[in-house]
Amino acid sequence: MNRRSLSGLSPLFLTLALPLSAPLLTPQVFAQSKDAPHVQGEFLVRWSNQSAPLVLAPKVDPSRWQEDRMQAQVSAKVSGMAVKHTFKAGWSLLKAPASAGDEATRAQLVASLGANNVTYNYIRQASKVPTLDPDYASQWHLPQIKAPGAWDATIGSSNVVIAVLDTGVDLKHVDIKANLWKNSKEIAGNKKDDDGNGKVDDVHGFNALDPASPPQDDNGHGTHCAGLIGAVGNNKLNATGVCWNVRIMALKFLNESGRGSDAGAIECIEYAVKMKQSGVNLRAISHSWGGKADNVFLRDAFKLAENAGIINICAAGNAESLTGQGRNIETTPEYPASFDLSSIISVGASTQTDALAKLSNYGPKSVDLAAPGLNVVSLQLGGGVVPMSGTSMATPIVAGAVGLLLAKEPGLSPAQVKARILETVDPIPALKNQVLTGGRLNLQRALTNNIYNISGQVYRMNGTTKVPLVGALIKVKNKTVTSTDKNGKYLIAEISPTTYALTATLPGFAFNPVSLTLPRTAGNAGAPNGIVDFAATTTPSVLYTISGYALDTKGVPQKNVAIYITGTPESVATTATNGKYTIND
Repeated sequence: MNRRSLSGLSPLFLTLALPLSAPLLTPQVFAQSKDAPHVQGEFLVRWSNQSAPLVLAPKVDPSRWQEDRMQAQVSAKVSGMAVKHTFKAGWSLLKAPASAGDEATRAQLVASLGANNVTYNYIRQASKVPTLDPDYASQWHLPQIKAPGAWDATIGSSNVVIAVLDTGVDLKHVDIKANLWKNSKEIAGNKKDDDGNGKVDDVHGFNALDPASPPQDDNGHGTHCAGLIGAVGNNKLNATGVCWNVRIMALKFLNESGRGSDAGAIECIEYAVKMKQSGVNLRAISHSWGGKADNVFLRDAFKLAENAGIINICAAGNAESLTGQGRNIETTPEYPASFDLSSIISVGASTQTDALAKLSNYGPKSVDLAAPGLNVVSLQLGGGVVPMSGTSMATPIVAGAVGLLLAKEPGLSPAQVKARILETVDPIPALKNQVLTGGRLNLQRALTNNIYNISGQVYRMNGTTKVPLVGALIKVKNKTVTSTDKNGKYLIAEISPTTYALTATLPGFAFNPVSLTLPRTAGNAGAPNGIVDFAATTTPSVLYTISGYALDTKGVPQKNVAIYITGTPESVATTATNGKYTIND
């Protein structure tokens, strides 16, 4: 293989960018949907890598000089194109004539500037938030778990039923009433077992303390939990649940003091399973209660629910007092959270600063994740709202997440739901070694599942040495999404699980295409993310080296100037202290 060198300035091959206040972007995919709403005829273009000839712009007004330069370039590419505005971050807003056509115009710009440097001027709208609910502003936990972004995907479904096993629910609270589950086969108040399930007048659920009475809350704890799951959203009343739309089944086994027996809990769980088996789409039970004593019969009831396809979300438990310190439940277990069952999601409580709440129990192997649980605002018995604290609050927030996810993807199995909730947490340093995932619930990530990356390197072999190739275009399904940097590396970030067909292109080189399915299974490099390297199978017979200097108008060397090759989104070199750069191959 022969090698040639070109020294000095060569505007035929290179363009140079002025140092910007913002750092250069890491190569990653930009959404480029022509179907998404966008301003017709307008494009955002990053000109930092397509700007000046290889002499720095005058210091008088470099941005104006760059804009003039860009105007000349785009006019040459698309007749009638105008630069409407140039941003300090290194982007310009371009306006094409109406006759040009958006897709054709973008294609022309991409061919010159690279796919990562051209986007439509997309139209945005505020994330869906329950602005009509007066107490939403005090519900800090909802923005914390990225609920508004999740609500853009779904606000829930009346087809999804979540049971709250607790002190009951305030059946008359105006902000939960519309979301209460109703047994359609039961006639209220006739003192009969209309549906033949062995329970009389079980219209909204079951009361183990008094089977002849409705599961009406007389403590407030259950109502607060129910509201966190499913207070009606945007109805101009009180607060908002994780699910604006859901059906809450009320199961009461705790009395007005918040105390109840295993027998009562078992009877309620058996009722829930029976209703599930009769056709009710009961997907999960929220358990904001517990104790230190193990009980095989209680475990059997949870196993019964598991076998019926019901997910059990359980509180990890609290300190003995609100000012006390939580304990490690791997040393001193908390049941039912500590039952070794696959259907259980064990939840600890986090604070507004994403620390583990002092009162929360913890366990690096036995508590799955954290969710907000300190001064959390939800519905109050008798009307209105009230703040409460504890893992009791964190648990129904996760139960609500389960309900929202199943509203969007009803075909998910309990194992898939649990995996999704746990895999999509926000990693929080303060929660490492406190909970299994080391993270706090992220509702938006759970619903989008855009959590995977593909990265790798493009290179040629020189004997046994890998030589990075800069400026190679990485394509997914024949659409360019990024390019390699000066180390030959690339990154495609935050993508969903599916199969990707990837190719690499670089003039004079050939590479084998690769198909990759995400998530990668254990044992594969980078799993669950993907690592795809491209080794050149064909190389040019002659390779060149280009080198030169970046100087200002007085001939003073300029350091940290980004150098680009026309058509590649990312810089291929940066000048050293003496202003010199070198581009190999």
